[in-house]
Amino acid sequence: MTDRGLLDRPLPRWTRVALLLLCALIPTLYVARQYERRHDLSPIICYGQFFAPRQLPEIRAMHPAIGSFLGFDGQFYVQIALDPTLRRPDLADAVDSLSYRGQRILLPALAWLLGAGKPAAIVVVYALLNLAFFYLLLGVLTRRLPVATPRGMLVLYAILFTTGSLVSVEYAMTDLPAATFAVISLGLGEVSAGILLALAMLTKPTYGLFLFGRILPLPAGWSGWRRRVLLVLLALAPVILWEDYLLHFGTGQVVDTTQFTLPFVAWARLAVGNWQALLHAAPGSTWLMRADAFFQFAALISSTVQAAFLALRPRLRNPVWIVGVAFAVLLFCLPEKTIIDAEGYTRTVLPLAIAFNLLLLDVRAPRRFLALLILGNFGLMEGLWEMLFLTAT
Repeated sequence: MTDRGLLDRPLPRWTRVALLLLCALIPTLYVARQYERRHDLSPIICYGQFFAPRQLPEIRAMHPAIGSFLGFDGQFYVQIALDPTLRRPDLADAVDSLSYRGQRILLPALAWLLGAGKPAAIVVVYALLNLAFFYLLLGVLTRRLPVATPRGMLVLYAILFTTGSLVSVEYAMTDLPAATFAVISLGLGEVSAGILLALAMLTKPTYGLFLFGRILPLPAGWSGWRRRVLLVLLALAPVILWEDYLLHFGTGQVVDTTQFTLPFVAWARLAVGNWQALLHAAPGSTWLMRADAFFQFAALISSTVQAAFLALRPRLRNPVWIVGVAFAVLLFCLPEKTIIDAEGYTRTVLPLAIAFNLLLLDVRAPRRFLALLILGNFGLMEGLWEMLFLTAT
């Protein structure tokens, strides 16, 4: 049988079911392992020692595990979830930048709602939200991709197990939920898509880039313009109203804006730095340090391959391609403070990885498909490596 036949030959039903269950089981077992170690889910939120003295009283009373010196962003969002109106005076001290974090209000508000306003329940719900969105994205992709074949199943795994997706689950970030809302919106009409994009932007503002995928190419007739205007209004109105609340009734501060740099400047410095770190690892480096150096270097290669693939195969009328290009541009314009490590920027440009792998389905030549699949994803397996072999502390 040819390679093409192997990639597109229908998988037995029991194989499909087993692979989909395995896909859901890996992050589930990771989360369960964190609970088993502490009998709570604080390792997922990853509180930092530096910010521990500034925690809200309700959080301190839970005696959460300290994950590292600085911790991760989830420690701030879970405290916002205790009061999503942002009116508590002590929030400004507990959160590193309340005006910036406050823009991403949807997950904290959802945790508050599902936790019925009770601090202990809110913390548990917030820690589990990313896992729930992982399941949701798995379900959506299962319906939209040809997972009955090895080709479709490979693309499904590449999207869900990319570093940007799994790091969001591991540390209770906002990236995977925002990506889930945005990806679902691509297959819906203007009204539904506008609402979902509003939710995505209230989860992470950079997902406003998905609007390009719905606006372009510009329509020729009045009816097309009317539909696009309706979509943009539905998407932007809740975000604008919330921004106005932040300015006048919430934080009382000017909302921070994302900073960018000249194209390729920070990217080039990171490439050189990662290459030198890989070549000149200290003689006493542990295997974990060497593995991290490899993944840091390989992640930049894979992300660059993804961007190059989109640039060399233009699909000007394809919304997935348009979104992927928008996030590829974002990758090359990120400042050094954002692109400093793979765990950070792969989350930020997660839609680039999603778009790349979705568009790989159009590459019918089997060897080319497999080569691109490997080159575009091999460096983005750090999240899976951590989830399988390392345990949050």
